[in-house]
Amino acid sequence: MANNTSTTILERVNEIERNLQKLKVDLLFDSLKKKKGMEIYKTENILKEIKKIRKQLWDEKYSKVI
Repeated sequence: MANNTSTTILERVNEIERNLQKLKVDLLFDSLKKKKGMEIYKTENILKEIKKIRKQLWDEKYSKVI
């Protein structure tokens, strides 16, 4: 029973983390749209960096050898 509860809590925490990441990306895109004429970095470059960071975070957190 305790293991089932732990699994449920872990799933909920993962869901919250995914939602938080989505909010961060949405906020980034909203700010880019507002500053469209004042872009310092190209959107493609920002997206590449976001993908790199997300992969790095995934590897650090979930790519552990069992």
